[in-house]
Amino acid sequence: MNVRKIPGQQAWTVHDDDGAQIGRLVEKKMGKGHTTFWSAFGIHPDLGIEVPLELRADREQRLATIAAFRADPDAYRQHWGWIR
Repeated sequence: MNVRKIPGQQAWTVHDDDGAQIGRLVEKKMGKGHTTFWSAFGIHPDLGIEVPLELRADREQRLATIAAFRADPDAYRQHWGWIR
């Protein structure tokens, strides 16, 4: 997996080992800008749409969540209830 900065944004695309984009990370500053949180979005492997996952302070954990979503999107079904 590799991560590429999106120019001009506080965001990164996440790619699998074959180069396919599997998600996106967005950096968010909270608490007067002192705490950095990472918002993870996974790309559903069958539907091709971006699904919001979780917002947490641990960047590496968000990357792991994107990879896990790609491997088994049904395990994250609670995050895509708006997809019908």
